[in-house]
Order: sequence, then C-alpha cells, then structure tokens
Amino acid sequence: MSTTTISRSTVLTAGIALGFVLILGLSAIASSQKDIALYPEKPTPEQAEAIRGGVSMAEYDRAFSALVQCADESGVEIAPESGDRTADPQFDPVRGEYRYIVILGSSEEESDRKIELFDACYAEHLFHVDRAVARQRAVSAAEQPTIRAKTAACLEDRGHVLEQGDLLDQASNMLDLEECRAEAEYDVIGDRYFAPPSK
Repeated sequence: MSTTTISRSTVLTAGIALGFVLILGLSAIASSQKDIALYPEKPTPEQAEAIRGGVSMAEYDRAFSALVQCADESGVEIAPESGDRTADPQFDPVRGEYRYIVILGSSEEESDRKIELFDACYAEHLFHVDRAVARQRAVSAAEQPTIRAKTAACLEDRGHVLEQGDLLDQASNMLDLEECRAEAEYDVIGDRYFAPPSK
C-alpha cells in the first residue's frame, strides 16, 4: 500500500497556525484568524503549566513527546523530516524545534482523517506551547538589522550575489535562505529560545 507524506510545514500551513513555518518552523505565528480559530482559545492544564513563566527545553520536550504519543495512539505516524520511518524526529538546535513529517494515507479520505486526528493531538498537547515559544523568540525591530546582515553574509558565503532589497527576492535557493536565516536568528536570539529550567 502506498502512502503519502506531508511535511510539518505543509500540515501547519494547512491549518496549524504557525506562519513562516513553511521555511523556519517557529519563527512566527500566522496572522490568519481562520487558522487560529481551529484550536481552543484556552490551553489544556498541561499546556498552561508548561507555558507559565516561559517554556523551558524540558517542557517543550515533554509536550512534543505527548504529541507523538497521542498521534501514535490515534494511528497517525510522525517521522523525521528525512522520511526515515525507522527513526524518531530529532531536535534541531539551530531552529530550536523538532522537524518532522506526518505520514498520510493512500487515499484522500484516509489522509484527511489522519490530518484531523493529528490536529486534535496538536491542539491538546502542543499548540499553545508552540505559540508561547514563538513569542519567546520574537525578533525585535532593533534586532532585525543584525539578523538581516548575518543572513546576507551567510548567503554571500554560499555564492549568492545580493544587491540592496528583499533577500527573499534575491536568494535563488530557498533552502539556503532558510538555513541562513535560521543560523542568523540563532546567533542573535538563541539564548532565549527557551526559558531557564528553574523558571
């Protein structure tokens, strides 16, 4: 039986409410009220405790593990972004998140059902935690020029010829832009990706 895989970013942009996630995961929360409306306004008690005072790495790990367990119990398979279904999703320290794909079914109906089940698990265990983490690492206006400069330098190191203007318009390789932007943000704000363990 053939199956389809859908990337975390595709699932998220289909309704899980994290914006620049298509490239950078937790870099921003989507502004779409339609997306956010798919999820409960108030967090579950477990998520409320995790986000109180800031989300630590340990709390993020626990929330993600709960998501994976819920998905597994619901018959939804989560795999690493590489597609290796024998391995577990790995934490990406530069992006400050787990990168994963959701294995869908062999038919549109089955795939829709799996996305619905995944959405329910995500809402219960990770949605509000993800939003809190995104707020923790929000980039200020004062930090933007430094991040932009570091991103541009990284792209130039990879052979891109840049002129003044929008880096997104000029970077011919979107993967390079994704990686350079992630590395630049990590250099500037990586120390606040997560709250201290003893918050």
